Amino acid sequence: MSELNTRIFSLLQFIQDSVAEGLESPASKLECFGEADMALNILAAILRRHDEHRHATLALIGLFNISFVGLAQEGLSVEDPMERVTYAKSLFQ
Repeated sequence: MSELNTRIFSLLQFIQDSVAEGLESPASKLECFGEADMALNILAAILRRHDEHRHATLALIGLFNISFVGLAQEGLSVEDPMERVTYAKSLFQ
């Protein structure tokens, strides 16, 4: 696995872990979801700079439009966005 793939995979894993932690601990849900949102922003910036093709692929599935904090504030499910994160991880294994 290339260094870029390792970095991206780690960020995606961090997003999954942060969301899972937020779901398990309602008291820290917004903080954990905020961390996941920030990781998505970092991910987008890295891919925009180093791999435009995969950036475009993930943009097409709406990965960079996800706001876990927004979903939490609206009381919406994170199931579909997490499926997109899982799919994105599969591209970097």
